[in-house]
Amino acid sequence: MAVRVDRAVPRPFLQTDVLARSDAKAFVSPPLTQPLRIQGPLQATLEVSTPAADTDFMVRVTDVDPNGAHLLIGEAARRLKMRMSDSTPAPVTANQRYTIELVFINDLGWTVPAGHRLGLIVSSSNYPLYDRNPNNGADFYSTSPAPVATTNSLYAGASKLVLQVAP
Repeated sequence: MAVRVDRAVPRPFLQTDVLARSDAKAFVSPPLTQPLRIQGPLQATLEVSTPAADTDFMVRVTDVDPNGAHLLIGEAARRLKMRMSDSTPAPVTANQRYTIELVFINDLGWTVPAGHRLGLIVSSSNYPLYDRNPNNGADFYSTSPAPVATTNSLYAGASKLVLQVAP
């Protein structure tokens, strides 16, 4: 009997397909001179805007090998209209800058070896792990008008990743 391992099961895997998408922006550190032992919770703070009625922001933390391959080690998501609460939507004003917190689902325990780099990929979708956002303000599960394509802005200088490092 074969056991199926679904894509939605959290595990490290290469992000080649994500990096090829036009909605993904990658950031990488310089090569590490010594191992980086990440241990504990992670949180990303993004400063963003969108012309759409709603949109999603996804963050993936990666271990980038010397050849440039990004191995997923942690991820988080935030729907912009749910930025203040997980249960009550808040309106999104077109092109207004918002600061959003993305808390990673699980704590992370990972060692990024010397010579590797720490990577961060920001995008607007992570289907099928998370439901699609139609970007029109409607709930993903409702009968809604056609989805809208949008171009989101990320203000990198005001955004950050906070992680805990073990000695």
